[in-house]
Amino acid sequence: MNVVWVGVDGAEPIARIASSLEASLEPLGFRRERRPWRAHVTLARVKGRQVSTACAGSSRPREDDFGAHTVDAVHLKKSVLTPQGAEYSVVETVRFGT
Repeated sequence: MNVVWVGVDGAEPIARIASSLEASLEPLGFRRERRPWRAHVTLARVKGRQVSTACAGSSRPREDDFGAHTVDAVHLKKSVLTPQGAEYSVVETVRFGT
């Protein structure tokens, strides 16, 4: 395990956007992701076996309710992996309902 994340229910409209984006990028030489797209929030990235082993017991699926939130924007992010970790920047933002 190297990522701790929480899945998001009710994100079908965003899933359709992701599918359309993948389809439009394929002719440009970008291969489709093999794994199904899953709306989620990344809570942490784990480096090293010690932390991974400590978190292994919590890797099973759970049904916890973290509340509801209205999505009013999507940010296209760029990640650059460096020896010090990933560096993220916002490439574009699309706001909804404005």
